[in-house]
Amino acid sequence: MSYYEYVFNIAYLAQGVPKTIIHTREEQYEYICSHYAPPRLLIKLEEWIDKNPDCKEYVFIGGSSNYEKQRSRYFNIRGS
Repeated sequence: MSYYEYVFNIAYLAQGVPKTIIHTREEQYEYICSHYAPPRLLIKLEEWIDKNPDCKEYVFIGGSSNYEKQRSRYFNIRGS
C-alpha cells in the first residue's frame, strides 16, 4: 500500500464511508470518488503533490496505481 492509498483509506473512513467498500482498485477508487465528497486531507495531499512534483513518485511507491485518470477528474490535478 502506498502512502497515497493509506491517506485515501483513512480520509474516507473518517468521512464515514463504509469500510467494506474502501479498496484501492481503480474501479473502486472511481466509485468512491464519484459518490462521496473529497475529504480535506486528500485534497491537501493532492495540493502538496502539485507543489512538489519531484516527490510525487515517493507518494505512490508500493501502491497498485497512481490513479492519474481518476485524480485528474476528481481533484483537478495537473497532468504530469
